[in-house]
Amino acid sequence: MRDAVDEFWCFSLALYERPGIADILNKMQDEDGVDVNLTLFLCWCGAAGRTPLDRKQLTSVMESIANWQSDVTVALRQIRRRMKGGIAGVALCDSGPLREKIKSLELASERIAQRVLAGKAPPASRVGGSADVIVLLKMYFKMLNLPDSLRVRAAIERLAEACILEN
Repeated sequence: MRDAVDEFWCFSLALYERPGIADILNKMQDEDGVDVNLTLFLCWCGAAGRTPLDRKQLTSVMESIANWQSDVTVALRQIRRRMKGGIAGVALCDSGPLREKIKSLELASERIAQRVLAGKAPPASRVGGSADVIVLLKMYFKMLNLPDSLRVRAAIERLAEACILEN
């Protein structure tokens, strides 16, 4: 039997690979400041019946990874992205292997954040479902002051649907 850390990691990888999900998450990360790991965590909690999770608990969860995400994960991502087309007169063929190592470090950093998040998850207390995923994502996006736009609503619906198909 897998522990919560492995369960969350496997869920995240499978969800991220579903058609359109990576695009939704990356766009929301880049345009709205959404934390992809936190979004995946909320999807997992909702789909796995690891609820309820209220605003106070979510704030605590967010605070538990905030510094790690900003100081390590985001820093690695920024370096990797800056290197994408070559940087500082160094050709991509020369910097590419280093960029791939940084990408691996970024993924390892994401996994560490997920380990912390999984430790903050409520125990599974019921059968999860898309309604739980939607409630959690709406709460998180509201805390980020995201607009209740058609794009955000569509993203929430698509994520919730993909979670249930995955679960």
